[in-house]
Amino acid sequence: MTRISTILISLGLLVLLPSVASSQKESAYAPGEVILKLKSNRQFSKNAIGVLSTGLSGLDIVLQRFGVFESKPLFDPLNSAQNLRSTLGMDRVYILHFSAAANVDSIVSDLSTLQEVEYAEPDFVGHGAGVARIDSLVPNDAYFNRQWAFRNTGSNLSANSGKVGADIKAVTAWSICTGDSNIIVADLDSGLKWDHPDIADRVWVNKKETAGNGIDDDSNGYVDDIHGWNFAYGNNNVRDDYGHGTNTASIIAAKSNNGLGYAGLDWACKIMPLKELDSTDSGLYSWWASALYYAANNGARLINMSEGGTGNSQTLETAIDYAYAHGCFIAAAMMNTNDNTRYYPAAYHDHVVAVGATDSYDKRCNPFFWGGGSNYGSWIDVVAPGSIIYGLNNMSNTDYGWYWGGTSQATPMVVGLASLLLAQDTSRSPATLREIIRATADDTVGLPSEDSVGYDVYYGYGRINCYKALTHVLNGVFTDRPSVPSGWILRQNYPNPFNPTTTIRFSVPTAQHIILRVYDLLGRSVATLAAGVATPGEHLVILDASSLASGVYFYRLQTGSFIDTKKLVLIR
Repeated sequence: MTRISTILISLGLLVLLPSVASSQKESAYAPGEVILKLKSNRQFSKNAIGVLSTGLSGLDIVLQRFGVFESKPLFDPLNSAQNLRSTLGMDRVYILHFSAAANVDSIVSDLSTLQEVEYAEPDFVGHGAGVARIDSLVPNDAYFNRQWAFRNTGSNLSANSGKVGADIKAVTAWSICTGDSNIIVADLDSGLKWDHPDIADRVWVNKKETAGNGIDDDSNGYVDDIHGWNFAYGNNNVRDDYGHGTNTASIIAAKSNNGLGYAGLDWACKIMPLKELDSTDSGLYSWWASALYYAANNGARLINMSEGGTGNSQTLETAIDYAYAHGCFIAAAMMNTNDNTRYYPAAYHDHVVAVGATDSYDKRCNPFFWGGGSNYGSWIDVVAPGSIIYGLNNMSNTDYGWYWGGTSQATPMVVGLASLLLAQDTSRSPATLREIIRATADDTVGLPSEDSVGYDVYYGYGRINCYKALTHVLNGVFTDRPSVPSGWILRQNYPNPFNPTTTIRFSVPTAQHIILRVYDLLGRSVATLAAGVATPGEHLVILDASSLASGVYFYRLQTGSFIDTKKLVLIR
C-alpha cells in the first residue's frame, strides 16, 4: 500500500499468513470426470455409439472402455493470451466426462500409461479455509417442527418423511425480514376463525367503521364490515364454516414465535378475511369479483386466491385487472386435477401468479396424500410446498392436528413471500414482486422428467426460495456498472460475510472527490465511510457494523457519474 488517505474513518492492516496443515487428509474428487493433458493437440469426435474418438488407437480403446461421452477444453482460448496458453500447454488440457458409475482411479491409471498422454488426474475437490454461516431465525411455536415447508429436516412428519432442504428457506429468510404490520393481505376463501388465539392479533380491523351501530360509517357500501365481508351470504360474519380459509390464512399470518401453535410465513402483516366460498367450499364468480373489488378498495396490497373454476369469465378477469391496477399482487392456485385443465383466475396469466404444489421431496404432488395431483400448463409461474400442510383449525382453539393438501396450500406460501418482499420495499409493484419470485426460484429440484432446466410447464420457474428472494438484487438497482473509469478499483471487502467489522479497499488514479457509502437492500444509506477529495493511490477503511442488523448490504464508490458497487453480507 503506497498511500493512506486522511479521509479514512479508521485504518486497518491486512496480513496474509501461510497456512499450515496439521495432518494429511485423504483427497476427494468429482465422480464421472477426469482431467487429461495430451502431448499434442487432437480433435475429439463421437463414433457411431456416441463414445469419443481421437484416431489414436490406444487412447480410443480407453475412451470406449469407460464410455467417455464428452470432452471440452479446460482453458478456453483468449486472443490476448494465446501464445502463453500454448507455451504452457494449456490448449492440450481437457475435461473428460463419463458415467459416474465408472471408477475414476481406473481410468486415470489406464490413461497415464499411454504414450500420447502427458498426464491424467482426478478433478479433486477442495474447500475454503473457513466456515461460513447464514443466520437463521427458528421460531418457538409449539408445532413448528411439523412445518416442513419452512424448514425440511427430512423427518418433520416421521422418519425419512422428506428430503433435507426441500423447503422454501423460511428460517434463513426471517433473519433478513419478518414483515410489516402496515401491509394488508386479503385472503379470499371460506372465511377465518378470526378469534383463534394464534391469529387474532393479526386480523385486519376496519378502523373507519364503528362496530355494531348498523351504519356504513366509511361509505364503502358495507355495514359494520369490521373484519371484512361475507360475500357468500351477504353479511359481515366472516367466520369460517368449512376450514379451508382458516388453514390458508394461518400459512400466511399465524402469529409466529409466540410459543403457540404454528408460525405464519409473514410475522407482522394483517390478514383481511373475505368469505366468498360457502359452507360447501363453492363460490360464484360474482362473489369472487366483488371480493377482489373490496380488497383493492380497502387497502389490500396482496390477494390470495386458493380457488379456481373452469369458466373463463370476463367479469372475473375485469375484477382481476382492477385489483392489479390498484397495486395488488394476486396469486391463484393451479388446482388439483393432475392435468392441464385451465382454471381461473390462475389462467389469467398477465396479472395473476399461478402456483403449483410440491411435496416434502421437492416433487410435483402427483398425487397428494388424498389423490389428485398438481395441475400443470404453460401459464404456471412457480411451485411451492402443498402436501400435508398443517395449520389452524376453524372449529377449535386447541386442536392443532389438522392438515390440508393441494395447490390451495402452496398459493399462500407465494403470497406470504410476496408480503415479505413488499415489507422489505413497499414501493415494489406487483410486476416487480413477480419478477423477483420467478428469478429466485430453485430450478431442477424435482424429477428430471418434469423439472427440466429453465422454465417448464410442471414447475414453472421452480420452487420458491424466500432467502434468495430477499437477497435478490434486480438488474440496474445495485449491480456493478461498466462505466467505472480506468484506474478506479473498488475491491471486494475482507472478510465477507463479516461480523462485526470488515475492511474495504479502493484505488483512485488521480485526486478525485469521492463518496463511499453503505446501503441496505431498500437503497437506504446506512453509513458514509468516506466523503471528500481522495488523493491518488490505494485507500482502506474499516466498516464498523455493530449498529446494523444481519442481512445483505452494498457499498458504493461514486465520483460524478461513475459508480462501482459491491455486495456485503453481515452475519451475527
